[in-house]
Amino acid sequence: MSLYQCISTEVLIIGSGGAALRAALAAQEKGAEVLVVSKGIAGRCGVTPTALTGYQAAFGHADPRDTPEVHFMDTMRNGCWLSDPRLARILAEESPSSVLYLEKLGVRFQKTQDGRFIQKRLDESQSYPRSVRIGDSLGLPIMTRLAAVVRQRGIRMMSDMLITRLLVRDGRAFGAVGLNLATGELMLFRAGAVILATGGAASLYALSSNPPESTGDGYMLAYRAGARLIDMEFFLFLGHAVLYPESARGVLYPFQYLLGLGARPLYNAEGRCFIGDYTPEGVTNPSRDLYARAIHWEVMAGRGSEHGGAYFDPFSLPRDVLDRELPSQTKFLESLGVDLTKPMEVGVAGHFLCGGVSIDEWCRTSLDRLFAVGEVAGGVHGGARIGGNALAELFVFGRRAGEAAAATAAGAIAALPETEEHEAVDAERSRFEAVLKRSDGPRPGELRSRLQNIMWRHVSVIRSRMGLEKALSAIAALQKELPDMWAASSSRVFNLDLMAALELENMAELAGIIAQAAHMREESRAGHFREDFPERSRDWDCNILVDRGADGPSFSRKTAAAAE
Repeated sequence: MSLYQCISTEVLIIGSGGAALRAALAAQEKGAEVLVVSKGIAGRCGVTPTALTGYQAAFGHADPRDTPEVHFMDTMRNGCWLSDPRLARILAEESPSSVLYLEKLGVRFQKTQDGRFIQKRLDESQSYPRSVRIGDSLGLPIMTRLAAVVRQRGIRMMSDMLITRLLVRDGRAFGAVGLNLATGELMLFRAGAVILATGGAASLYALSSNPPESTGDGYMLAYRAGARLIDMEFFLFLGHAVLYPESARGVLYPFQYLLGLGARPLYNAEGRCFIGDYTPEGVTNPSRDLYARAIHWEVMAGRGSEHGGAYFDPFSLPRDVLDRELPSQTKFLESLGVDLTKPMEVGVAGHFLCGGVSIDEWCRTSLDRLFAVGEVAGGVHGGARIGGNALAELFVFGRRAGEAAAATAAGAIAALPETEEHEAVDAERSRFEAVLKRSDGPRPGELRSRLQNIMWRHVSVIRSRMGLEKALSAIAALQKELPDMWAASSSRVFNLDLMAALELENMAELAGIIAQAAHMREESRAGHFREDFPERSRDWDCNILVDRGADGPSFSRKTAAAAE
């Protein structure tokens, strides 16, 4: 029987982005002992620090016609009526108070001289200007302040902790098992409640706007433990990722905010502004899924930019406008070698998985004592997400997850029988050692690149039955190679090959689920476009649910609540 370190806590939070830290504060405020564990540097890694200019909150300060009800309807409409209306309404109604909470913590949003929030509109998916701002970089200042408050309040955070398994018995979560990357030590965490706040999976794609650690770990932790997934076919692709030079590839430049100031819209290699050709009523600043498809079609038609995208001309506006509206992004791109006096190439990148672990109003999953919040959770966005609803989701539902987890734990720390704990730890140790003992076979990085290319070619912006079936076959073949992966080093201490191998197991299984769900949905809606079924169908006014069966994922349909 192997040795391992055991840590007990009332509320265990896996992940350390905005949702995780907001949940940690909420749980502690309700009297719970909290532990935050992160596979990166706690409070500094993940996607939240990269968030730019959007945080939807219907204060109505820019336009008094904007209300939470309008925000709710925008969310439902943009998600093509597949969002859970209960969750969408909570998001819209509680987002303003989530902003005020952050302001009380010391986050300084931009305001007018009379104390009203400055609010901007990104695109046509928002009826009125609704996004509050901190210049053009919201995520980093919010996370900097949140992390400082978490530390000040004595909440424990552990970095470099890769969680690989949830402890579950009889439909109830008891904690988790993981690997301390800094020491190579196996860890067992006992908890009264567990919150998944692990972020998304955009690293499934060859070009992503997210940090490389976005590998879908949380979805697979939940699924393998028996929790239900929802809406996994809906992936949001953006059309404003910089493509060139290579040093800036994948960096987002939210040019949409500049269009209302007179900037020239996107144009193709022939110099023609084309977005309106692909949108209802010729809209030239549509929602982001429409941008991505329009750019894709132009590239396929041979009218794309040199590196496979479209052109945006920052210099169509005076330099002082760029410095005022997008100051940090402008300086950042220039530091990466982008010449803003010339047209820049922008294109499609994987960004956000709209589905996830199915939750209720208090972020409870289908497993007792397991909660999910942030991008790993599903049900809020339906088929597509409005720009700025992600940050709102983090802090609205982060509070709810923390409070509910604290109430569930209620001062108790659950534990499995000791023999079952030993078995769980030994099973994970065997997984790790199998990779470390091999000396031949494919390296994790090689297989990861192959998987990303499979997803990019067949399960991205435009899909088809033939392409999805090719993807499913290729993913299945790749999964057969996973047991042969090996690491260059046999050490468990900061072994990046071992970490990549464990992540790839999550990525490959998740990729198969996404592809199967996309194959099942024979229509086009929101972020899911099938060229062989290009129209939206009332027959698919439903959510696809995914449960773990004896022989793999089991898919079922549930009429969407908004269609009932």
